[in-house]
Amino acid sequence: PADFFDVRAATASDAADVIACARAAGVEWSDAQVAEEVHKGNVVLATRKGRGRTSGEPPSPPVVGVCCAWVVAGEVQILEVATHPSARREGVGGLVVRAACD
Repeated sequence: PADFFDVRAATASDAADVIACARAAGVEWSDAQVAEEVHKGNVVLATRKGRGRTSGEPPSPPVVGVCCAWVVAGEVQILEVATHPSARREGVGGLVVRAACD
């Protein structure tokens, strides 16, 4: 999976794309809650390298996976993991969780 996705911390400019991914994945948080966690630096995201799976397919969404996590008393607490339906079963969830734990 790491060969096909870029994983990094979300920034304020990513908030709308993170919200779109969370919505598509069925996350039941409000847009304001998701945006707040992005602004606090608590979200890791994944994007697909090249943005399309193969030639002839439509481009994938800008953000295909997210993990929201807090560090409390030296331990990582995972609050939410979401994978866009277009990227499910490709290892995205594991990538963002591992990145959030690093």
